[in-house]
Amino acid sequence: HFDSFKKLLLEMLEHSKPAIVIIAAEITAKLLLAGSFHDPHLLACLFVIYFDTSLIETEEDDDNDENAVTEVGNPVRLRQLLTIFFPTYSMSSLEANDTMMASVAPTISIVNRKLDGKNSPKAMSQWPIAKMIEYICCTVDLADKKKVEGDDNETNGISSEQPMETHENEPAENDNTASDDKTTSIEASSTLLASIDIAEFLMDDSQNAPPLFVRALAKILSSASIDVDNEDLSLLSRLKSHVAEAEYSINDRPALAALE
Repeated sequence: HFDSFKKLLLEMLEHSKPAIVIIAAEITAKLLLAGSFHDPHLLACLFVIYFDTSLIETEEDDDNDENAVTEVGNPVRLRQLLTIFFPTYSMSSLEANDTMMASVAPTISIVNRKLDGKNSPKAMSQWPIAKMIEYICCTVDLADKKKVEGDDNETNGISSEQPMETHENEPAENDNTASDDKTTSIEASSTLLASIDIAEFLMDDSQNAPPLFVRALAKILSSASIDVDNEDLSLLSRLKSHVAEAEYSINDRPALAALE
């Protein structure tokens, strides 16, 4: 009955009272780390809470009380916990790292919903979407690097506890082909996968998002560094298609200029 429980957690994570949100976030982080379930929407909620500058302001108010920092429900305690949680969770298993990567799309959607049409620099600064997506990608890349190091250790005869495999986000390949020639398998980069998610949001929801948010996403997309020679062609094709559709959907001229 985890579905009903996850639904309850999602409701608590978006509650109007910060204390309830903070407690729910700590519970969610511990359950995810324990492997009770893997859910990109719950993880996205944690990212939105972690980067919410209004909670940082609450932290500054609570910093004066050193005893309060250790109490459940304290924003400083939660921030410290999440700082350790994200990389630890991502490196815990392949499924966890894939969940981390899959959290980009719901993170964008949640931030857009929380902006609720507000189109001001102050509203945008509360959830710095560029930093959020960059953090997710860096965390995924760190886990991938640890996976490569684990593979190298095994090759050299050094045992690793739980070597990770390639991303589940990759397009499925024929089993026989994969077994015959593993070297032809291409692992999708976090930058490419995040770019696809951004382009898909711009394609489907740019008209329902504040112009400044659309511009921020378009800027991230335009500045993405993708090594096309080492990426999967089908994913590159998907990105190109989404960007083309997004250009038809976006009404904001600065955002369109960023994509050109």
